[in-house]
Amino acid sequence: MNTIRTIISLVASYKWEIHQMDVKSSFLNGNLSEEIYMQQPLGFIIAKTSSLVCKLNKSLYGLKQAPRAWYEKNDTYFSKNGFKRCIYDPNLYVKNFGDDILIIVVYLDDLIIIGNQLISIQKLKENLKNEFEMTDLGLLHYFLGLQIWHMADGIFLSQPKYASNLLARFHMNDCKESPSPFQSGVNLIVDCNTPLVDSTLYRQLVGSLIYLTHSQPDISFAVSMVSRFMQKPHESHWLVAKRILRYI
Repeated sequence: MNTIRTIISLVASYKWEIHQMDVKSSFLNGNLSEEIYMQQPLGFIIAKTSSLVCKLNKSLYGLKQAPRAWYEKNDTYFSKNGFKRCIYDPNLYVKNFGDDILIIVVYLDDLIIIGNQLISIQKLKENLKNEFEMTDLGLLHYFLGLQIWHMADGIFLSQPKYASNLLARFHMNDCKESPSPFQSGVNLIVDCNTPLVDSTLYRQLVGSLIYLTHSQPDISFAVSMVSRFMQKPHESHWLVAKRILRYI
């Protein structure tokens, strides 16, 4: 997500194009380097050959090798076409040719394509469609819970749907609103007198709030405070975390 935020900032600053493509049945595109056999699927078994197995030529969903095979095929394809993989983020590829630049971010079956020339992006899309069965989703509007609004004066990021789902998940849709995410004067400590709460549920809430800070930096301080107590959360910590939800 940090990579996407950085790239979107570049797109907004230099007015580049950012598009999205979806790969159909992505894991089925992977080539297997190992010799793997599977039982015959139901409906295919013939009584006389029930003891036979099938040798796989391509990857299948459910194989632990499937994600690796898919990413290896991606890496091979992009390398052959002049892209260089980023050493800091293995899912990011960059290609420079003259004044043009193309950037690709791979996330499972989604490809985010960024470039400063629309013609180059369209040509890359056609090449990708010849290699994989893909759907062109056009300009990027929604990705991993982050909504991207393309406006005349720039790009606006928000997470309204994610925030709404978060409130519904913790049954806070109809809660009383809070004017601030953190109450001044509150001193949170590790060892307090309030009862312990479910640590798993608390971590889920704090983790979800951390993800929301991508578009709501105003809750960053409050989220950083409650994230200090994920090992042994008490009711006092839980109430502070719920105040953030009431602020949202």
